[in-house]
Amino acid sequence: MNVRRWLPVTVIAVVVVLALIAAVTVVRLRQAGNAQPAPAGSPQSQATGQTPTPASTETSVATASPAGTARCHTSDLTASIRSLSPGAGQRYAALDLTNVSGHECQVRGDVGLRLLDAGHHAMATTAVWAPIPPGSPAVVLRAGQMAFAQLHWGAIPGFPDEQASTCMPAPGFLEVTPPDETTQLVIPWSLGPVCEHGRIDVLPLAAGAGPTS
Repeated sequence: MNVRRWLPVTVIAVVVVLALIAAVTVVRLRQAGNAQPAPAGSPQSQATGQTPTPASTETSVATASPAGTARCHTSDLTASIRSLSPGAGQRYAALDLTNVSGHECQVRGDVGLRLLDAGHHAMATTAVWAPIPPGSPAVVLRAGQMAFAQLHWGAIPGFPDEQASTCMPAPGFLEVTPPDETTQLVIPWSLGPVCEHGRIDVLPLAAGAGPTS
């Protein structure tokens, strides 16, 4: 074998390989300089030892809201009525509903009213309810708490249903129907006659025991 013949070829091959290695190295250095850091939490950042940001475990799936407070049923409540300060020819009272059930319940809106005579017979009654403000919330009553409705009626006889000197006979009882209920509470009435043929203006139920006079 002629060593002198192959020596130049070997040298050329070595030079070509070194040149290729140098070119590849330059390309890699340029890529490394232009590379952007991988975002935290990505597989690349984890592979390079960077601390990943914990992924959120929250989802947009809606969850059912808890059941609302149950309505107060007639059997959950007691009723009472008390006189408030009168005006000229006008009478006012607070009708209180108390939660005696031992559990929380809610009331919203107007109570139904009917006047009864001493024998529990129905008398002429015209309940006039004030509008419920839009969006007004229900009154939630814990055990022992009250809601009240303010009542107003006239003490001046109305024509032609009543005599000029007297109103209709005074009721003996008041029948109260809590909102959305079909059974009643019956309480004594000792506040005198209700003129204008039993007309009573009724405000929506509000929280608390209401005014004291």
